[in-house]
Amino acid sequence: MHPLIIIGAGHNGLVTAFYLAKAGHKPLVLERRHVVGGASITEEIAPGHHCPTLAHAMGPMRPGVVRDMGLERRVEFLRPDPRLVALSDDGRPLVLWRDVARTAEAIRAHSPSDAAQYPEFCATLERLAAFLLPLLERTPPSIAAPQAGDMW
Repeated sequence: MHPLIIIGAGHNGLVTAFYLAKAGHKPLVLERRHVVGGASITEEIAPGHHCPTLAHAMGPMRPGVVRDMGLERRVEFLRPDPRLVALSDDGRPLVLWRDVARTAEAIRAHSPSDAAQYPEFCATLERLAAFLLPLLERTPPSIAAPQAGDMW
């Protein structure tokens, strides 16, 4: 068996190492920083002030990964509301809430046109997610020896 080396102990590298180990491999994970977790960690941005770095903005982990890794027993997943606050030079923040109507109302102060279209935008994203998310669970087609069914 060839040695498997994963460069980077971010959340993607750690999940990859988990699945490789589960399959019987012994991956070596290398990280240049003093902490692991990559974009999923919380950093101190000023003395006494911590914030998540990035992964919180990408959405939740896939349920299958959470289940496989037993993360619900080890990690507290937060669902902040508001989801995001964007500050502006004019003192009018844009607050994005989990509730679509509440967010549309917050957008209205900046752009009535965008606020009117926001619910349909969210509905479109929901339809796209319903189609795309199951594809994430599938094994990608073989590049070396694709089958006829792989074309779809």
